[in-house]
Amino acid sequence: MPDKPQTLYLIDGHALLYRSYHAIRPGSMLAADRKTPTNAVFGFAMEIRKLRTRFKPDYVAAVFDPHGTVKREERYNEFAAKLGAAFSGYKSHRDAMPDDLRPQIDIAFEVCAGYGIPSFQIEGYEADDVLGTLAMLACKQGLKTVIVTGDKDLMQLVCDKIQIYDPLKDIFFDEDTVLSIKGVKPSQVVDWLGFQGDAVDNIPGVAGVGGQTAIKLLQEHGSMDAALDFYRKKFGEKEREILEFVAAHEAEALKESKEERKAIKPPKGIKVVEAYLFAQGERARACRELARLDTAIPLTFDLNAMRLNPPEVERLAPLLKRLDFKTFMRDLDQDHLAAFESRAAAEAAQNPGSGPAAPETKCELVDDAEKLQAFLAEFKKQPRFAISVETTSVSPRASEIVGVAFCWKDAEAYYLPIRGPMGCATLDEKEVLRALRPQLEDANVQKIGHDIKHETQVFRNHGIELRGVTFDTLIAGWLLEPAALRLTIDELALQHLGLRDTQAANVAVKKSKPGEEDMLAADELGRQASLTADYAFRLAENLAPKIREAGLEPLLRDIEIPLIGVLADMEWLGIRVDADFLRSMSGKLEKQLAQQEAEIYEIAGEKFNINSPKQLGPILEKVGLKLTAVTATGQVSTSEEVLQELAEQHPLPQKILDYRAAIKLKGTYVDALPQMILPATGRIHALFHQTGAETGRLSSSDPNLQNIPIRGELGRTIRAAFKPGFDGWKLLSADYSQIELRILAHYCQDKQLIDAFDKGIDIHTAVAATLNNVAEKDVTHEQRSRAKAVNFGILYGQTAFGLAKVLHIGRRDAQGIIDAYFERHPGVRQCINEIIAVARDQGFVTTVLGRRRFIPQLRASDRGARMLGERLAVNTVFQGSAADLIKKAMIDIHRALDEGKFNSKLLLQIHDELLFEVPPDEVEALRKLVKSKMEGALKLNVPLVVEVGVGEDWLTAK
Repeated sequence: MPDKPQTLYLIDGHALLYRSYHAIRPGSMLAADRKTPTNAVFGFAMEIRKLRTRFKPDYVAAVFDPHGTVKREERYNEFAAKLGAAFSGYKSHRDAMPDDLRPQIDIAFEVCAGYGIPSFQIEGYEADDVLGTLAMLACKQGLKTVIVTGDKDLMQLVCDKIQIYDPLKDIFFDEDTVLSIKGVKPSQVVDWLGFQGDAVDNIPGVAGVGGQTAIKLLQEHGSMDAALDFYRKKFGEKEREILEFVAAHEAEALKESKEERKAIKPPKGIKVVEAYLFAQGERARACRELARLDTAIPLTFDLNAMRLNPPEVERLAPLLKRLDFKTFMRDLDQDHLAAFESRAAAEAAQNPGSGPAAPETKCELVDDAEKLQAFLAEFKKQPRFAISVETTSVSPRASEIVGVAFCWKDAEAYYLPIRGPMGCATLDEKEVLRALRPQLEDANVQKIGHDIKHETQVFRNHGIELRGVTFDTLIAGWLLEPAALRLTIDELALQHLGLRDTQAANVAVKKSKPGEEDMLAADELGRQASLTADYAFRLAENLAPKIREAGLEPLLRDIEIPLIGVLADMEWLGIRVDADFLRSMSGKLEKQLAQQEAEIYEIAGEKFNINSPKQLGPILEKVGLKLTAVTATGQVSTSEEVLQELAEQHPLPQKILDYRAAIKLKGTYVDALPQMILPATGRIHALFHQTGAETGRLSSSDPNLQNIPIRGELGRTIRAAFKPGFDGWKLLSADYSQIELRILAHYCQDKQLIDAFDKGIDIHTAVAATLNNVAEKDVTHEQRSRAKAVNFGILYGQTAFGLAKVLHIGRRDAQGIIDAYFERHPGVRQCINEIIAVARDQGFVTTVLGRRRFIPQLRASDRGARMLGERLAVNTVFQGSAADLIKKAMIDIHRALDEGKFNSKLLLQIHDELLFEVPPDEVEALRKLVKSKMEGALKLNVPLVVEVGVGEDWLTAK
């Protein structure tokens, strides 16, 4: 058996930096000096790390574009002089490099050097040409080469020894993948580019020929030369007439309007595109040559210098510290790193004053009765303080307090140790909590914290209700940067206060044995807790004006801060789950899965591991299905999306999908939920996260209740296991009806949509009636289904391609439906265009309550990224506004339940639904209250409608 060929990974440096720059919001990450942007180089380093650890290449190198002009520009100018104004400046349409990306280029070179990766930058030659040359030289030495890029131009290099890896799509492109996804063979890519041109490089191509037309030409004729020769021969006798027509109408052919293009009248018997193909053959060939890579440029190919070696600690560690990339420090040899840091510390001690010292937090250890009395004397005077609690567990209900830190003055904090290792002075827990209770429960004393919901529940576990919460630095930091990768207290302190090299964090100190606690000494733990309290106090002062400046103060004050208490109550109460019901369901699923396995084996004609993509691929091919998509590891993909497409051709893929769904639900919920029941309460206590989504939607974990399927019978059945916590009680479900579509109508002011909602007409039926020009009573089920798909597709920016897949129709028919929708609802199109325009102009969109989401993709050079940005902008306005609405309703209902002395409690929030447990004598009162508060949460231009159900469990209540 021949040896497996060694692999060389070639990184397209500039392409990767640009993608990272637009993926991670500009300005969101700065180096330790607080001046140098690092968002692009962070993404670049992450990709290098992934390549090293996930793919483990034998060799690796990075290639960057040169500083000055390149030889392809000279060729471009030659063609421009020869062929005219269509060639109007090589890459002249490309935006200038952003100012905050420019300094990151040199840092990327440093990152490569630190990881021992050689960087190529050849003056006069673009990175594409260098990549092509290196790949060809590697082929000659018998290596398998993978080029890491998203640039379609490089697909012309793909062959049996060269692949392209697109890190954004996580796809490897070999010869078959290029053909299946792009529609052309790698050998045809330069012809394809020559026909359609390249807007980014300002290569014109043939007038009026787009990507799909170019593909069709190559599929029919095989090559550019064959296609051009065909049209020259076919219409040769009309040459003069065609040339005159092209000279007169070339500019019009490039216009985007279909109406304008249709108005062009070509010579009789000739299509417009055919005329341009006839007349612009020389231009097409020139464009092809500009797109063709130069794979024979002069450079030194030192394979040994590209060998993948461990990172160079001496070189990389200082760089990572300067960039504040703590995540990457684990890549380094820890022994070498420790030795390096020891030497660096010794050098720093010999050279004091070499840089500004971070302000140190003074931690006052309150560990005896005398100190406690002195502390309490000052504590009781404070109208405002920050708090941080250290516990024995990350679970508030299962935790004991180790110590509490307070801060009410910059850089000064107090730590009260309650538990500690043997020999450590501690305070009496009951005495401390009794002394602290009045201030903690006083709503007029303002409390500050970082993720203060944790402190709220810890104190509740010890009989204290924390009131007066006015600021949470986690939530404030998230509102300002909803896409931030890290929102820890030390990251926020570094970003907003310039404080670094801390260990600030809420540390859970876990018991190792009964009666023994493996915990830090009080002074060390106290320092960490004090840093958290101090930083939270200082951050509140720093972030508050930024919140006001961004227009986010009402959202923070009136929605997000009050919601902390609502979620704390929901988490504390939990919800009862019937373990016996789920165990019975698990047994039934075992039998169902066995039956599904048998059916799959019968269709496949043999037994195999259904859960193994490696074994499933050949089985699918055996039954006549062609698999073309490839995973990141180069294997044939059998993903859900792939199987859904194949399910239209053969019954086996659908059987596999059904089997996978049952397996997932059984493992994730049916078998897992009983294990999550807390014995002390008989309930599961899911966590709800305010900062989990950029749209403002809540997320949940342990378990993730948001992901229980609602459409499938199996997913719905799981809901039957969720029940009220008391005998005779009921569950009440309240769900907003078509809330995002109502918000769309509110924003766009489309008369037909508003009228339909005002009259209580089913919106999908109303839209179907207008799309099909029929009365509402005559709308068929199929027409309503299509209208429903369009209605929700509009909210999520669905393209004709996506709608065609949903409705199982042709793309042209899908586009016709979308066009008809916008023609009959012009307000919707105008609204969407305005949202995108504002987002492009200001860099972010806002929801109905002023929540912001930044959309950097709208300014990307890549068209696909810009289209994604448009979808995100539109979806965020509607989905984010729906999130604002239900949060407001939760707060109003929670307050009303308290004021009305109800025994009913809010248990869960799942998307647009709220779930309550209610005693039988409160059912009608709660129904009226919930419906009133939810429908009146915000004043919109259309009525809000809430559907309420009551039942013995979640399934029947729904």
